[in-house]
Amino acid sequence: FLKLMKEHSHSYFVGVGTKMFFRNKLAENFYSNVRYMRTGYKAIQLLNTIPADIPAFVVSAGPSLNKNIHELKRAKNKSFIIAVDTAIKPLVKAGIVPDMFATLDGIKPVELVEQEEAKEIPLLAKLNSTKGMLDYHTGKKFFIYDGFRYAAELFAINGKKLEGLPSGGSVATLAFSLACHLGFRKIIFVGQDLAYTNNKSHADGTFKEEMPEEDTKDFIMVPGNYEEEVPTLSNLDGYRKWFGEYIEWWERGHEVEFINATEGGARIEGTTLMPLKEVIDKECVKEVDIGACIDSLEPAFNQEEQEKILEYFHDTPKQIHGLILLAREGKKIYRQLDKLCQAGNMDKRAYRKLLKRVKKNREKIEKNVHFDLLINSMVQAEQIIRTGQYFKYDTAEEEGLELARQGKEYMELLEGYTKAIEQIARETVAKE
Repeated sequence: FLKLMKEHSHSYFVGVGTKMFFRNKLAENFYSNVRYMRTGYKAIQLLNTIPADIPAFVVSAGPSLNKNIHELKRAKNKSFIIAVDTAIKPLVKAGIVPDMFATLDGIKPVELVEQEEAKEIPLLAKLNSTKGMLDYHTGKKFFIYDGFRYAAELFAINGKKLEGLPSGGSVATLAFSLACHLGFRKIIFVGQDLAYTNNKSHADGTFKEEMPEEDTKDFIMVPGNYEEEVPTLSNLDGYRKWFGEYIEWWERGHEVEFINATEGGARIEGTTLMPLKEVIDKECVKEVDIGACIDSLEPAFNQEEQEKILEYFHDTPKQIHGLILLAREGKKIYRQLDKLCQAGNMDKRAYRKLLKRVKKNREKIEKNVHFDLLINSMVQAEQIIRTGQYFKYDTAEEEGLELARQGKEYMELLEGYTKAIEQIARETVAKE
């Protein structure tokens, strides 16, 4: 029980930490990136477009990539190669243009992909990815549903649906998840070290031409592919476990083989170790024009549907402003609640009536399609609600006073954040 509590607690605070880290960029990335959804594609459109009887290579930027990157040339047009954004420069330098690359992080240097060849490579992205990546990229962009109702609404107003994928929290897990859902029966990891192989964090040619060795003496140790143990960080180990659990779950309903051709790094449960050269010799036997397959796809929306989305974009600041009005109404209700509870000999009927108004106001706020984006930015507001929800009070007056205090603070934050994203929307989607 204590172990489970510790795991859940750790998971929760990792989530909070992640939100805190990206909160200032979330809305800016989202409203900038969602513009590309109008002329973009759904990731699920790739299903049955690319033959599933060829292998899929998920290429990451782990230190061991430098050992076998040259072998991937032989896999081109005989497999589906999806790379993470950080692996683009080493791949292009080695003369390999992947069939697709993925990006996920809200804060990532665009310089990682600043290669002329990268501009037209089909891109798998989430709406909270670094906006600079999507602005730099000029090719086909593929999207998944990642929980933001505003994006889902663009499809709903056109009688369509945007499908999602389990993303696992990293760009590598996202790329891997897509490979699984496209039905490939052979999925091969390359450069997926999930550890500091030779005490390096990434392959040479990623963040630096030659990555420095780091002091790993205080790192955690996990089972290695070719060594008994290798040093890693807790977040990387979390992804390693995610891969293992996902593979175990996926194999229950699908005939698929997972091969780890990472020549170093940490052990991923459920994979078979095999040198990349051997994998390519054995599995890459069928010629396929992946570029032609992807080029055959039409955008998710036709011209008429795109015009409808433009109208929706232009109406966005007005939708967001509705939240500001609701926040002001909420503050007014909480001030009335505070006044009632301080008066002494509180009118219980009036108290219940105000609580109903609080609930109705909250429901209207949560119904707004921009609220889920706001709540992911307003980490402080979430903590206001969560930290006080289990407290017990001796009297209804005490409870009401604390509720009013929290409510006023929450509504102040909501109004402030909403004003900020309203301005961002005016500068992005409303100008389309």
